[in-house]
Amino acid sequence: MKKSLVLTTLLAILCAVSPSAASILITGGGTFSASTPGTTFSGPSQPWAFSYIVDSNSPVVSNVSAGQGFDPAYSNFSYSLNGAPVAVTPVEIRFFNAATTGMFAICFVGSCGPTSSGLQFAGPQMYSGAESAPTILTGAFASTAFVVYVGTALSFQPIVTLQAATIPEATIPEPVTKSLMAAAFLWVGLLRLYRKHY
Repeated sequence: MKKSLVLTTLLAILCAVSPSAASILITGGGTFSASTPGTTFSGPSQPWAFSYIVDSNSPVVSNVSAGQGFDPAYSNFSYSLNGAPVAVTPVEIRFFNAATTGMFAICFVGSCGPTSSGLQFAGPQMYSGAESAPTILTGAFASTAFVVYVGTALSFQPIVTLQAATIPEATIPEPVTKSLMAAAFLWVGLLRLYRKHY
């Protein structure tokens, strides 16, 4: 029984530990043009800013279009307009390759497409490798075009430079921490059960 308890505990801990990928913080900000439409995420002459986190190496991707782009899983999305936080969550963030538009789109209404609404940044490709297993690049990425779009209506904006920087792992609470805590509680519970019965 004692050997079985030790093996169960070790197995629980090993299952809880998984390798962590480097996390990339992507940020951008600027001021919308005077002709920008007023929406929940835009307004004439208003300052704006966003940030979100993606994994660097092989992030979880969906909606992959070989030779065009992909949607990475993201977390910690934040957005502000005119200096105040705005409670908007993207339906989709889509990275594009250099042959299409490069950079990425943040789609707040509908999946990125002809009837969606959001922000589109065109410029250099921000990843390497295949769309099905990309590596997000770090650095400063200067846009060649920036558009606010509401359905088919486009509002061209002053170009901006977006930043992609590696986040030190110590600053991000990893899901593995919760798993290790759960494994520790499991171990303590099993140890108590063992002592109670033996």
